[in-house]
Amino acid sequence: MMVAVWSETDSATKYGVVIYNYHSTRPGRLDLDVGDSVHIISHCEGWYCGYTPKNAAVRGIFPKSFVCIKEAVIDRAGSHETLVPKELPIVQELTAVLREWGTLWKRLYIQSKSLGDKLDFDFIHKLMLELIHYRSLVVSRQLTVDELKEIQQQVTRRIDTGNTRLSLDLVVRDEHGNIVDPLRTSTINLFRLHQSTTKRIEEEKELMLDRGAQPKKVSSFNLYINVKNFVCRIGENADIVLNIYDSKDGVFISENYLMKWGNQGMPKDLDMLNNLRVLFSDLSVKDAAREKVFLVCQIIRIGRMDLKEPDGKKQAKGMKRPFGVAAIDVTDVLKGSADNDEEKQYFIPFLQCGDRDFMENIIKKAIFAKDINHKGQGLWVTMRKLLGDLAQVQKEYPHLVTNATAVARKMGFPDVIMPGDVRNDFYVTLLQGEFRKGGKVADKNIEVSIVVCNEDGEIIQNVISEGAGGDMVSQYRSIIYYHEDKPRWFETIKLAIPIGEFYGSHLKLTGYHLFYHQASIFF
Repeated sequence: MMVAVWSETDSATKYGVVIYNYHSTRPGRLDLDVGDSVHIISHCEGWYCGYTPKNAAVRGIFPKSFVCIKEAVIDRAGSHETLVPKELPIVQELTAVLREWGTLWKRLYIQSKSLGDKLDFDFIHKLMLELIHYRSLVVSRQLTVDELKEIQQQVTRRIDTGNTRLSLDLVVRDEHGNIVDPLRTSTINLFRLHQSTTKRIEEEKELMLDRGAQPKKVSSFNLYINVKNFVCRIGENADIVLNIYDSKDGVFISENYLMKWGNQGMPKDLDMLNNLRVLFSDLSVKDAAREKVFLVCQIIRIGRMDLKEPDGKKQAKGMKRPFGVAAIDVTDVLKGSADNDEEKQYFIPFLQCGDRDFMENIIKKAIFAKDINHKGQGLWVTMRKLLGDLAQVQKEYPHLVTNATAVARKMGFPDVIMPGDVRNDFYVTLLQGEFRKGGKVADKNIEVSIVVCNEDGEIIQNVISEGAGGDMVSQYRSIIYYHEDKPRWFETIKLAIPIGEFYGSHLKLTGYHLFYHQASIFF
């Protein structure tokens, strides 16, 4: 029988926060609730031993997976240790307030007997949600100093308002929201600060009532997508393209979001492994009113003409071939009738296509299919509707919309064009073509190359965008359909040509006949 070997924890693993409830009837176990802080004394494989500061006399063991370790400063006084979280004071105060309010809020729900108690319950609930949102903004570390000061004032006002509603002690603060030390402040100043704090609380109550009576009008919104995982047996490199599709009109309403996928089943850029995020911006009330809207994912294989053929040195490679489509209905999310939870994951099943299937047809099949035999292949994403224009959501949701979040704009103008919003986007859609066999027995494998040239015929470098999240390129190459004399591509790219080179510039389309070992230009 193996005996567990316990070791003392070092300074980096002394403090943790409980992220799951843990209750056990077995002896020696420590009961924990979500949000409890724990002082960890020792550990072994899979287990910690410690206690909660609210009841230091009771010690026990608990699973490591139930606790999130956080940085803390250890203050030793003899044999006694005190842990202080290594966080901003405003974050510590928010954490303490939410814990205290959470207990009182539950008690208020259990003991509520009158309409007044119900109103108190709803009021505190609303305040707690706002404090949780503000805390997420602060811990994201995306705020400037001025924004942090403004957030601190908003937070302290709501804390004071909630404390008054719950009949808790009033915390006297200065004009910046900092707690005043009564031992270093005169009685007269304390009295004046007490009066000003009370006045602020009354003003905050009126503001909250006004906000409840008059909902804020929003002219635009955004769809935030976070790709958690992608499982698909491709075997070669691939381009994964996400966009928003109106199934009734049969058109894409947003730019592409491009993910470069490697043949090992991971992003080619490993830094993007847990950071595949995109914001589809500039969506309007008219877009939310569309009858059926889908999030469509197109998988484009990049490699050999046929996967069944052996990989040879003389074989042509790097060809873009259709591989499959995944689609999910997001109509309810855009309308706001679905859960707006950024942690809820959606599975989007994958539908593979054949060599001669056009992407356009596979998209329609994936949309109207009732049951897809996906065999566990597809995408796992989270999605959330964010209200406001791009600048507003970047300010209000810095933990979601970071510098690494790609922005795929609507292919068209929003209902309201904000001051300073300058766009010079030029979209080109390669629709279809018709080609003759010539002297060939079978139809040709057609690839179309697109470049932008200046008035001297020279290629303008890095002005073509295949999608948000991808690099600007100088040449775009289309998908190749196997032995198809009437290919239908329906591929859209965006041109970002500098104003100085826009006049006199032109598109140059070159057609190639590709086969296994070489390519030839035919127009």
